[in-house]
Amino acid sequence: MSPRVTAIAFGAFAIAFFSLNVWGYDLWAPDEPRYAQVAREMLDSGNWFTPHVNGEPYMEKPPVFFWTITAASRLFGDVSAVSARVPSILAAVLTVMLTYALALRLFNDRVAWWSAIVLMTTARFWWQARTAQIDMVLTALLTLALYAFWRHTESPARRWRVIFFTMIAIGLLTKGPPAIVFPLLLWITYYWGRREQRKTFPLAIGATAAAIGALLWFIPARIAVASADAGGAIGQDLYRQVIGRALLGVSKAQPPWYYLLELPVDLMPWTLIAPWAIVWAWRNRGTNAMRLLIAWTVPALVLFSIIVGKRQIYLLPLFPAFAIAIAASIPSLFDDARIRYRTVASILWIAGLVGIASMPFVISNRFPEWSTPTLYTFTGIATAAIFATTLDCWRNASRRLPALLAIPIAALMVTTALTALPVLNGAKSARAFCAPLQNLSENGVDYRLYSFMFSREEYIFYADHFHETAFVDSLPGHDGAELEDVERMLRAIGPDVYAAVQSVEIESPESLREDEVIAIRDALNKFQRALSPESPERMRSYETTVAAIRHFADEFLEETPAFMFIQTRDWPLLTALAPEMLGITVSGEENIGARHVLLVANESGAGLLSPIE
Repeated sequence: MSPRVTAIAFGAFAIAFFSLNVWGYDLWAPDEPRYAQVAREMLDSGNWFTPHVNGEPYMEKPPVFFWTITAASRLFGDVSAVSARVPSILAAVLTVMLTYALALRLFNDRVAWWSAIVLMTTARFWWQARTAQIDMVLTALLTLALYAFWRHTESPARRWRVIFFTMIAIGLLTKGPPAIVFPLLLWITYYWGRREQRKTFPLAIGATAAAIGALLWFIPARIAVASADAGGAIGQDLYRQVIGRALLGVSKAQPPWYYLLELPVDLMPWTLIAPWAIVWAWRNRGTNAMRLLIAWTVPALVLFSIIVGKRQIYLLPLFPAFAIAIAASIPSLFDDARIRYRTVASILWIAGLVGIASMPFVISNRFPEWSTPTLYTFTGIATAAIFATTLDCWRNASRRLPALLAIPIAALMVTTALTALPVLNGAKSARAFCAPLQNLSENGVDYRLYSFMFSREEYIFYADHFHETAFVDSLPGHDGAELEDVERMLRAIGPDVYAAVQSVEIESPESLREDEVIAIRDALNKFQRALSPESPERMRSYETTVAAIRHFADEFLEETPAFMFIQTRDWPLLTALAPEMLGITVSGEENIGARHVLLVANESGAGLLSPIE
């Protein structure tokens, strides 16, 4: 079979493997519904230039990923779980094919086969391949850049440099600065001490052209949504997204050792071979192939460990190189007499399989509501793998361990897609909770929708209706209040107000009794009296909060139909400060992830729901 046919075969298998049952569960927070909502608003408005969410400009991320979802969704007529995940699936397939092609050029056919297999069956890569997030698309772009870089080192040609810098430009419009960080570190490290070779691959012109290409979208898009102070908005964006995330930890701050703990989990089950792969890579660091893989992975791993803001998916572009390094180390580990390492790895794998086999029994005992007969498929697969691994360890000195890692984990991934993810959907999806509102939206019913003290895109997406926020970026009744003023006020008194509310024992927050509301109000009055001599500023903040809540209640209770999403913890506070809210209808309540949310309707809104119920 020719390499091209083999790569296509891997691609065909990867499509089926990654896309299996992506339609069987909904879009899960936080990222999937947000990105799907941005794409839906692009599709509905026809404005592909400036992303929006909840009708407001969304400049947190560049547009390419949203464009891909929107393009896929045009075939379905609307954004769905399938169409939102299509770009990640196709990007993962392309990454697998490129990984095979790169490994074939770096090593040989055997390593190329195992590189594709390792990558497809790595836990983090498999999960991201079927998740509507940006990082898999970025990974495909950067893997193509890595492939082009290597082809240029084999035979310098202008077309490979063009591909390399084009991928950077598209990557900048997909994820932003990370798209240039990985290639820049590669270029610096690979050509370190190789001045003559470096001259064949000039960086400055290409990187500048890529950056200009990205700015041709970024600057006009920013001007379009902040024309009065576009310069300040651009500076603020760059400061927050680059300096803020990298050095100040404005988002996802983690300690320097974060990836040392998370990466072994993400690489499962190939973490069992990774220590040997590291040793083997170091011993072969003098070869050009290993120089490329090390230059791609090690500097990026060090830099992203130093950066304060960290997420597991930030290292996804390194996974193709990790897969090739692991695959390249397999022959020396399993063809040579390294029985002790193989035996230990087999024992660890058996221990992990025992944990997987026992998982359905643990769930049945501790969480019976999540137990289904299909979950015992995990027990069957793990038990069979335990038997096969034990037999191989005894009779063949664990020489077939790579296959005994790949085959069971692939079967477990298929089982997860078919059984576990649909079971989890009830706790992760907002679709059922928002169904009454979605029904109204689809039937063209006009109603007002609010979100009190929080705003999440999954509720917008599954209600198919924009919502107005209260105490998130605005204060009801205070049109001139800036976001910073709201945040400052809530920080000043928020924790103490919640402490006062929580000091009252409440039987059921979603169905408050009148005596409980009176007790909460007394606790708040006591808190208010204690504020007067303590801090005039805190007193003003509290009075502003009370006035805003009462204004919101008056607006919500107007005659036209209105609904509100409110967290259960906030409902006692709202009803205590606006007693007229106590008699209105709580239409639904549900745990979605870690958030317990109520759907509340005013009198007119409750009337609309009655036929549905």
